[in-house]
Amino acid sequence: MARPSCAGRILEKKMQQQQRLEQLRLLRLQVAAFSAVKCRMAHERVVRNSETGLPIALHFPEGCYRRIGLCAHEIRDTQLGCSHTIARVRLKEAIKVLDGISGGPSAPDSPFGGELVRLDNAIHLLDHRKGDAEKRLAESLEEAHRDGETGDSEEKMRAAENEIRELEELHNGYVEEIGRLRDKIITEIDRLLAELTISSLES
Repeated sequence: MARPSCAGRILEKKMQQQQRLEQLRLLRLQVAAFSAVKCRMAHERVVRNSETGLPIALHFPEGCYRRIGLCAHEIRDTQLGCSHTIARVRLKEAIKVLDGISGGPSAPDSPFGGELVRLDNAIHLLDHRKGDAEKRLAESLEEAHRDGETGDSEEKMRAAENEIRELEELHNGYVEEIGRLRDKIITEIDRLLAELTISSLES
């Protein structure tokens, strides 16, 4: 089989560079579309009766309460800090593509991939903690209504409210971190785009 000529190899290299450039441009658009919004995990909040102010309990499953619930799919799908989102999965896929183009270690072994795994695990764990804390607050409100506002019931309410505030602030911090990660990925894409553009002009 005849080997490609010098001109053929140059043309092939140019085509590969153009493909990488298009791939990076598309990747940048995808990553830039992700948002990092401090929602404070509002979906875990317990709904209260507008007249009594008491939490609304569910008949099934027993011992559970009505929550505000999740945002619409079209909102969640772009929110990197959301507990129930596909955005972080898509960001992970983008990191894999970026690692393949840059020639670096693939996710989760790459710096970007490792950071994303840490934040993803932290956000999922925090979601469960927030749900439990909201339930404890609802139970303490019911207890205070049932037994009267004793010192013990007020202490339980304050403890649950403080825990919820702390968890929400912790989530805010994770949202800021994942927003910075998105920005670092965009910066790396821009760097590679610049390098490939210069290389394609010189070849």
